[in-house]
Parts: sequence; structure tokens; C-alpha cells
Amino acid sequence: MTRPLKKHAGFTLVELLVVMAIAAILLGVAVPKISVLFSDPVEKTVTRLRGAMMRARWLAARDNRTVYLVFDMRAQKVLTLRRKEPGWKRLGEMALPSGVYMAGLWRASGIAEKKEALSFFPDGEGEGFGLFLEIGPRRMTAIGYPFRQGIELVPGWVQEKEIG
Repeated sequence: MTRPLKKHAGFTLVELLVVMAIAAILLGVAVPKISVLFSDPVEKTVTRLRGAMMRARWLAARDNRTVYLVFDMRAQKVLTLRRKEPGWKRLGEMALPSGVYMAGLWRASGIAEKKEALSFFPDGEGEGFGLFLEIGPRRMTAIGYPFRQGIELVPGWVQEKEIG
């Protein structure tokens, strides 16, 4: 005697677990990428600036030549440059996110009108700075320290004498 086969409706536990695992992996990959789209523009600026500083330090050490991070207030860009006779060689450029405005910079030597520069030397030394940022009514200061890789973001505009 043979029994008639039953038709099973639904999924097995193993099939459900596999689908849930795939969904979890996709969410784990997608969520960080989507959250970048909605992140704070000032934080985005600081992250980009940190990367530009680290690259300038690395290029100076690699090429054994001074590299300059130039803050162009008129064009609202940060350029990475190296002196190349008779002028400058552009090594990189960083544009600010929409809505973020560079209002000023302290503790840097001027190159030209509305441009300020930070120097990064082959021995790893560099200059500290404070970059004044505006986003709408908010004012922030991004403070970079000469011997540390990090940049601290402080509310308001902080002058050099205030940080010691």
C-alpha cells in the first residue's frame, strides 16, 4: 500500500533562515552607504579635511618635499599643492559640501589674497590651524593640531589663544 504524497504549503525553517541571513548581509552593507547621504555637511567637511591633511603629510614624507594645503576662500576649495618651478603643482582638490562655507582660517601663512596655506614638511611636522565653518546660522571651528592626525570640531568660532 502506498500513501498519497501530501502537498506542503510554505517554506522550511532552513529556507527562512537563509533568506533572513541574506537580508541581514544586504542591510549591513547598504545602511552605512545610505547614512552617508544624510550625514551632517559639517561632519562631512571635517572628514574630507582630515583625509586631505593625512594625504598631505604622506606626500611630503614620500617625496621628501614640503606640501601645502591651500584654503581658497574665494573658490571655497581646499587644494593640495607642491612648489614646482616656476609655479605650483596641484596634487589634489577638495570641494566643500553644499551649504558649508569657509569663513576664515587662523595660524597659517598667506600665499595670495583670499588664500591661506598650511605647510606639511618631509619630517612629518606640520602647522596647527583653526578653520571657521558656517552652515546656515551654525558656526563651527575645525581645529587641527600640528602633531596629531585628528581634527576636533568645536561649536562657535574659537580663536588660537583660546585653545592654548
